[in-house]
Amino acid sequence: MELDAAVEHAVDECIREGILKDFLQKNRVEVLKVSIFEYDQEEEEKKLRKAEFEAGYDTGVMDKVKEIIQYMLKSGEPVEKIARYTGYTVEEVKEIIKTSQ
Repeated sequence: MELDAAVEHAVDECIREGILKDFLQKNRVEVLKVSIFEYDQEEEEKKLRKAEFEAGYDTGVMDKVKEIIQYMLKSGEPVEKIARYTGYTVEEVKEIIKTSQ
């Protein structure tokens, strides 16, 4: 049985059996619409893990950038040179320096 037909059959059966009868009669169209979209837990977990990995990676990269900038500053390198080597603008380097102190 196709998914949409199975969902419709289940809703009809619940109404006949008195299971959530009032709710299903009142909200039948919405229940059918929502139920037809399959929820793939494995896919959702995969997306969540990917997003968490990317956030962690970005945080790690930024921590390393801050560390490198601090080393360069301690070595006496000017902000302009740090910007040139890191690929950030002078303003961005200054902001990174300000937020990492």
